[in-house]
Formats: sequence, C-alpha cells, structure tokens
Amino acid sequence: DLTLRERLVFLPLLVLIFWMGVAPQPFLDRMQPALDRTLQLTNDRAAAAGRFVGQLVRDADPTTTTTEVTGGGQ
Repeated sequence: DLTLRERLVFLPLLVLIFWMGVAPQPFLDRMQPALDRTLQLTNDRAAAAGRFVGQLVRDADPTTTTTEVTGGGQ
C-alpha cells in the first residue's frame, strides 16, 4: 500500500533504527554527558528537598504532626 515516495521517506528511518539496534554505542556515547548532568541535577534537587523537609520537621512545634508540616494532608 505504500507509494514509492512513502517508501523513500521510510527507508532512512529503517536504516537508522537498524543501525541503532546493531551498533548503539555511538548513540549512547553521544547521550552520556547529558544523562550524567540530568542525573546529577536530579540527585542534587532530591537532596535539597530532603534537607528542606527535614528542617521543617525539626523546626516544627512538637504538637504539630509531620503531615501538617509537609502539607501531605492537603
């Protein structure tokens, strides 16, 4: 059902998909710096959020529950 024009459009896509399946390392090497940076940012933000919530809990009035301090009950 594909016309010649449609086949010519799909051919480079199929070649690229096949190439990525057979030899993925060049693609992975190219992505690695961005993935490392994203992972570092995510870890930094998670650690900062944990410190922030921990500080809120420590500073909270002893009669206040953790759910009320972190906003988990809203």
